[in-house]
Amino acid sequence: MTGPAGAGAVGGGRYTELPWPIGPDRSLSVLTDGTLVAVGGDGGILLGVGWVAERRWTKIILDTS
Repeated sequence: MTGPAGAGAVGGGRYTELPWPIGPDRSLSVLTDGTLVAVGGDGGILLGVGWVAERRWTKIILDTS
């Protein structure tokens, strides 16, 4: 989840602030396999795989030139 203070996650009944690369300029969705997808900002797409705070992020940049 994101809020004015930045990014965080709820897991195990607790909220934890996280240094995720998600900010208020991105929309966040969850795929059926649990992957987080953040779109917006600079036009890139961020994919986060893993569980709660243990995610690995990959940035996808589409080059249309």
